[in-house]
Amino acid sequence: MDFGPDTPTWAPLPAISRFMTGAVLTTEDGRFFRHAGFDKEAIINSIRENLKQRRFVRGASTISMQLAKNLYLRRDKTLSRKLQEAILTLYLEQELTKNAMMELYLNVIEYGPMVYGIGPAAQHYFNTTPGNLSLGQSLYFASILANPKKQYFGAGGAVSASRMKYLHRLMEIVPK
Repeated sequence: MDFGPDTPTWAPLPAISRFMTGAVLTTEDGRFFRHAGFDKEAIINSIRENLKQRRFVRGASTISMQLAKNLYLRRDKTLSRKLQEAILTLYLEQELTKNAMMELYLNVIEYGPMVYGIGPAAQHYFNTTPGNLSLGQSLYFASILANPKKQYFGAGGAVSASRMKYLHRLMEIVPK
């Protein structure tokens, strides 16, 4: 699959709805523009919660870490893969601006089975462009990033009731 700034489906960051960036920051990494690739507070909270629950219930991956994984690594959860991810994250943070990382992230991540990038996703789900995404549409995308292969639409194409309830909660906290 070809992707990159010279491809027809690539969306430069200024051509993506500001709601999309705000939604992703709200659901994935609220301190993205303030950390250097790793969110110490999220890591501590994740370890605390996982120990408390005695199982893996919460992760602490930043957008930078997710970008490193999506660009270069397999999805297996091994210590060696996590170490590779950490090294690649440091490299990305040194070589790219935060805006460049956000643009790249939005253009390469999976938004559903075989739907990669914000341009194809906006067209596929909402028959629109990334720049015309509404707050609700942006929150829908951000809300599925943790598990993009899961089906969130009910019969007739409507968003399921449980997902809609979650989206309404997100609408109250996302920066407008």
